[in-house]
Amino acid sequence: MRHSLRVRRSAVVACLAVVLPLAALAQKSPKRPVLPAGADTNDVMAYYQYGSDVLRDKPDRAAAAFYWAHRLSPDFPDALYGAWVASLLSHRNQLPDYLNGNRGVVNSKTFRTIDSLLYGALALNPFLYHRFDGLLFDAYATLFAVELGSSNPAALDPGTVRFAFQRAVMSDPSMRGWLASAEGRWDAAIDAYTSALKQEKHDASLLASRGRVAFLKGDLDAALADMTAALAERRTTDDKDVVYFYDSKAEFEHSIGMIQERRHDRAAAREAYAQALQEDLSYHQAHVRLAALALADRDTATAISEYDLAAQIQGGDPAVRYQLGTLLAATGRCAEAVEQFKAAIAAEPWFAPPYRALGRALEQLQQPAEALVQYQAFLAHARHNDPDLPGITERAEALRASVRP
Repeated sequence: MRHSLRVRRSAVVACLAVVLPLAALAQKSPKRPVLPAGADTNDVMAYYQYGSDVLRDKPDRAAAAFYWAHRLSPDFPDALYGAWVASLLSHRNQLPDYLNGNRGVVNSKTFRTIDSLLYGALALNPFLYHRFDGLLFDAYATLFAVELGSSNPAALDPGTVRFAFQRAVMSDPSMRGWLASAEGRWDAAIDAYTSALKQEKHDASLLASRGRVAFLKGDLDAALADMTAALAERRTTDDKDVVYFYDSKAEFEHSIGMIQERRHDRAAAREAYAQALQEDLSYHQAHVRLAALALADRDTATAISEYDLAAQIQGGDPAVRYQLGTLLAATGRCAEAVEQFKAAIAAEPWFAPPYRALGRALEQLQQPAEALVQYQAFLAHARHNDPDLPGITERAEALRASVRP
């Protein structure tokens, strides 16, 4: 094993067809884990918290919890990221080869499926905080202890193992940067990545890694400079080289767009998202961000157009269908909105908001019996503290009385 490894922080190959993150796992839908007593089984955070609690010791159970968190809230990137880490920990014996970028492992069907989870998370938020990466580091450290000859690495104190492993890789600044960023030590991570860039000044991945940390730290100017430099370096990459999504030009443009949004430069953000689409026409989240910018400018027509384009590219994205339907309903196009809400429900029946929105649209279309059915479905799927519960309960009771034979 090469301990001066370059940690593989990328996801699926850029030429891979865009798929919904959990589509590949749909045939093996895990059973819902039993949550602690009193937990709300309709609450995405209940599953996310449970998955976080058991991730280190029971990754299979954590993966199931994150899976169900994602189904309850398809636009929650942290659930997909958690499922990615849990899935890697469930294949920990192959983790060193994966992190080292062994192509036989990375390009295997199993790991391409696992990587689709990270793809989905980063498409939603390329600046997602990788709070669980330290567990991957620790798992790798335990395997390192095996290589050193420990007869029972599971019995070793995790702190001792980590310390020994840290000393072994301390000469690799990119590894130090990875660990520091996973632990939220932004200044240490930036220093480590800066040291790594002194050795490999034209490395797009290192520039992007430092830029992501700068964004999380709140240093937007440094984040923009690094992401712009990473994009310029990536443009020099031979087209024949394998480039992973996490380091693709489309993802870099998406990142730049988000930085510009945070800097309140909407024109520059729009340009970045347009460039992301030039790099990859299937990158539907760029249309989602363009729609959000149009809404900020109160340009509803453009926002609807952008959401519609996103839906055409990724018709099975329930969040996009729901957002499009919401805008259509707000502009009085309730019949079209109904079709979008139905498509969202068909794509993900556990996602509660489309039921509520569909009920309201059907009421506008003078279909009280059908609206009642959707309100009842919303009440069955909504979390217990949903602020709309009282109002929808009241509307359902009123409709129940009015449509009774």
